[in-house]
Amino acid sequence: MFDSSKTFEDIEKLYRFDDELRDKLFTIIGRIEIKLRSKLSYIITKHTNDPFWYLNQNLFMDISKHDNILIKINDSFSHCKDEYAIHYKNKYINNKNLQYNSLPPFWIVAEVIMFGELYNIYTNLEKNKFVVYPNNLLDDLAKEFGAKNLLELNKWLIFIKVIRNRCAHHSRVWNTNYFAPNGIYNSDLRFHRLKIRPSNYNRIYSFFAILNIMTNALSIDIDIKNTIIELMIKYPIFNEMKSTAGFPLNWDSDPFWN
Repeated sequence: MFDSSKTFEDIEKLYRFDDELRDKLFTIIGRIEIKLRSKLSYIITKHTNDPFWYLNQNLFMDISKHDNILIKINDSFSHCKDEYAIHYKNKYINNKNLQYNSLPPFWIVAEVIMFGELYNIYTNLEKNKFVVYPNNLLDDLAKEFGAKNLLELNKWLIFIKVIRNRCAHHSRVWNTNYFAPNGIYNSDLRFHRLKIRPSNYNRIYSFFAILNIMTNALSIDIDIKNTIIELMIKYPIFNEMKSTAGFPLNWDSDPFWN
């Protein structure tokens, strides 16, 4: 609930804070998204020895969902006016899928698809097609992002997708209700998870925790804790109301952030 004692000036400051927060989150998500595309492309292409692997329905769980993904990919690529896309469309066809023989290898497709299609690919992959005993390549991929396995990474991707869409549509993000992600809290110091419980799991603080895990695992040079602190200094009203965004008391003393 918003404090009714707040003034119009307070509301304006919160609006400006939320606007800057969206910009910062969108930038961070963009860095992670590049990794999600490139690592997926590299690992599956290497495993299948097929740069057109995404056209192979046998690698996916839900055939109907896969068909819908290909329809969207085909639409995006056919309308792409970038020079590399025009060059490919004028010069090449593939022999992997007669219906979509104008589509390029995934490393090119990755440049034109939306995050929603990328998310749908991740969540629709058939894990048992990627077993290299005793490991699973998709679980190994998830661990590169700091997740325990593909299931946990895909749950994080839901959160990223929601936040990314809200940022893109200029919707409020700072104290909105989200779903509560699993696995971000573990009091055992051996695990890189929060040691102090959030005041509310389904707020933006949980998302900051996910970003911290992922940027550290990927060695992305963004300091999430410092980003939060800078916003709190610039917008003191955010610091005053941080509990409504899920921040626990003395959140910055949690060793998770160091």
